[in-house]
Amino acid sequence: MLYNFFNHPIVKIFFTVLFSFGIFFISLILFLSALIRIINDDTPLITEPNSIGVIEVTGIINDSKDALETLSKYSEDENIKAIIFKINSPGGGVVPSQEIYSEILKVKEKKRVYAYFQSLAASGGYYIGCACNKIIANPGTVTGSIGVIIEFTNFEKLFNKIGIDAVFIKSGKFKDTGNPFRPMTEDEKLWISEVVQNIYNQFLNAVSVNRNIPIDSLKEIADGRIFTGEQALKYNLIDKIGNFNDLISIIKAELNLPDKPKIIYIEKKRDLIGKLFENSEKVFLKFLENKLLSINYNLN
Repeated sequence: MLYNFFNHPIVKIFFTVLFSFGIFFISLILFLSALIRIINDDTPLITEPNSIGVIEVTGIINDSKDALETLSKYSEDENIKAIIFKINSPGGGVVPSQEIYSEILKVKEKKRVYAYFQSLAASGGYYIGCACNKIIANPGTVTGSIGVIIEFTNFEKLFNKIGIDAVFIKSGKFKDTGNPFRPMTEDEKLWISEVVQNIYNQFLNAVSVNRNIPIDSLKEIADGRIFTGEQALKYNLIDKIGNFNDLISIIKAELNLPDKPKIIYIEKKRDLIGKLFENSEKVFLKFLENKLLSINYNLN
């Protein structure tokens, strides 16, 4: 009966039209996404003398492209006298964080670069911030989390229960490290630990050099723990407690800028698909702030 239903001419026509409409809709979305990206790429940077450029690093750091492009534009524009990294991120990928960190070090040679920590500037977010000339954070900002973590999930017991098996043919004993079908061997755990430790040492050295903290002293607090802005100031992880307006005042005083410098933002490039999912990223960030960290920002 079900077979006859799907072979009915009207049903066939319906699904053909539905499929055709789906292909058309997807093609339209992709076309508009590409068009929006092209328009964004061609938008000129309009500045005024004595401007301050702001780069927002928000959410999980999984790509450095937008931040690096904006940083490059700001560094080459003579009207922009200072650059602010406005960070609200729990961290993310090692390489994107390091790419932004490295470029900040280069730009610092010709322009002052500042970091402003919003609600959350941890792990990779702090990695980026520590490269800047000066860091400002709110007293309740959550920051720190200087450390590295690699996580593997093992589904062996679940796969055994539902009768799923797998065969892996590999060229070396480490080639399928992290295989979810089996427990990790001791040799694999040792090797992954060495990888984690190497990346951790890179992070540690970056903070030590840029914050002028001896490695031995830094190791005592760089064990993955988080800090409030007030605690971070005590350990010299930031330079001053304040809000965004306070930072603008500091920049004006240090660079002798006019009373009301123009603050420049370049909207983060998103194609149409990115715009559709933009709110999802914000919701996820709020979840990290309010749930995972169990921080209550309500003032009674």
